[in-house]
Amino acid sequence: MPSNKGFTLIELLIVIAIIGILAAAVVLVLNPGQIFAQARDSQRIQDMSTLNSAISQWLADVSTTTWSAVWNCTSGTVAPGTGTCTTVTSRAVDGTGWVPINFNAVSSGSPLSVLPMDPSNGSTCTSGQTPNICMYSYHSSSTFGQYKLYANLESSKYQTTYGANDGGTLSGWYEVGTNLSGL
Repeated sequence: MPSNKGFTLIELLIVIAIIGILAAAVVLVLNPGQIFAQARDSQRIQDMSTLNSAISQWLADVSTTTWSAVWNCTSGTVAPGTGTCTTVTSRAVDGTGWVPINFNAVSSGSPLSVLPMDPSNGSTCTSGQTPNICMYSYHSSSTFGQYKLYANLESSKYQTTYGANDGGTLSGWYEVGTNLSGL
């Protein structure tokens, strides 16, 4: 008696179809676009925290009170909210970068090697924020030590967690600094 130990074509097609359906379900549940957006948002929050700490260190260490009103963005000319900003793409920490503070003046040395840039490099964010550009922004008033840093969040998870609950005034933007409501 011959033994049929193989699979029929129909059985193979059914197994392949089931695997395809399961793979599609996993992709829909995990939503890789949102996972990548969350990873970029996590990087943005870390960058803002690091930069905020570096500015705090500079403020505590320097003996100068030279400070001017500046609004710089790493991309685009429309700033968070209703303002306009100057596009500065330099990452230099010598006062010529998008954050115009000379971190080299810190007595222990610059706390940063370069200024951070948005992980999407100025591409369009999926968040629907105005402006709809993934960017970092630095805004200072003419009062010494008054500043705010912004990062456009693009994932719905981080927009809900930080966008309206960080003490700032702009929904969907992560804001840190010394004057979150006044700038």
